[in-house]
Amino acid sequence: MKKETKLQKVVQDILKIIQKNKLSPNQVRYIFKKVREKGDLQVPKTTQKLPEYLSPAEIYQLLSLTTDTLDHLIIEVLLKTGLRISELRNLMIQDIDFDMKQINVRQGKNNKDRVVSLHHSLINPLRMYSQDRKGYLFVKKNGLRFSIRALQYRVKKNLNKLQSNKNLNTHSLRHTFATYLRLQGMPLQDIQVILGHSSIKTTEIYAKMVQSVESRDKFQQIMGF
Repeated sequence: MKKETKLQKVVQDILKIIQKNKLSPNQVRYIFKKVREKGDLQVPKTTQKLPEYLSPAEIYQLLSLTTDTLDHLIIEVLLKTGLRISELRNLMIQDIDFDMKQINVRQGKNNKDRVVSLHHSLINPLRMYSQDRKGYLFVKKNGLRFSIRALQYRVKKNLNKLQSNKNLNTHSLRHTFATYLRLQGMPLQDIQVILGHSSIKTTEIYAKMVQSVESRDKFQQIMGF
């Protein structure tokens, strides 16, 4: 408690100096930068946690345990396209080109458009599900599209069926897709484009994924690429 009180006093003293000198946010940032440099104050780097992803056995178990047809389709699309949950929610039927076997992701994160491959195993299920309909792909019985929270719930309730110690969530399916691509030897720059990452630094985390040849073969078998 004493340490916290001491730090609070330092904060108040600094605030008084800032207010007295009418310093702008940029000037404050510059001052703290110089203080760190002159005082040789190094902020310790935190260890970057590798993202959680599903093993081939967990993928098989997840798809086997997901008995609801719509939940199954949602999970398969996320697993085999690497779409973000927000992109899945915004996906429209007309964005799916069955002939070219591709999905046009419009205004993904940072309002960027991109194209992702449509996995061959998704073609017939998506055609049947979207038959004689227009507008958003995944909608409720009343025709309104699902909220992001509702989609997350549908995925999470099935992930909870897995006997796993991992902290799995909807984004874990995207990590699984990216990990599979990396295990297949795909260059990080190509994965960056497919995932729609603004910076290659975000994609570089997958370079740290290490699996055996046996695991790659199992991913190949389960994912069906």
